[in-house]
Amino acid sequence: MALVAFTQAALAQEAADGDTDAAAEPAPESNDTSGGGWDYDWSGSYLGVSAAMALGQQEALSLGGITANSDDLTGTGLGLYLGQNHHFTKFVVGTEMDFTKADLGGSFDVPGSPLACATIAFDCSTNIGWYGSFRGRAGVAFNSFLPYVTAGVAVAGVESHFS
Repeated sequence: MALVAFTQAALAQEAADGDTDAAAEPAPESNDTSGGGWDYDWSGSYLGVSAAMALGQQEALSLGGITANSDDLTGTGLGLYLGQNHHFTKFVVGTEMDFTKADLGGSFDVPGSPLACATIAFDCSTNIGWYGSFRGRAGVAFNSFLPYVTAGVAVAGVESHFS
């Protein structure tokens, strides 16, 4: 974000100094009449809604000599995301964050254990009540095509029960 702020300040200073070299040169002719030329602008804010659905079955995990098998994973989620992009010549930088309220869960059993989690007497389950992320993005724009790299942090509210 500091790079974005510094670049905007530098452009504003250049305009205030009366740098007219770029303005003195005529714009190149374009044969593109579709409106999708190289002047495509990725700058701006956006807001959206997301939906999730999970269906899964039988995922083995071994930890400390005990193997747990997830018998199922099902659920749904509904969330919001918002972001901001800044477009400089061919380069685009931005941030995005999202939050999803979820009801994702699964049960598991411990094979070979006297604890029969598959029975009514035991609760062996994991549930995800929410998840979200915050990440930065940097890419190179080619008209309406924007390949980019992203990095950030993701968090989730996870509850596991073994009783």
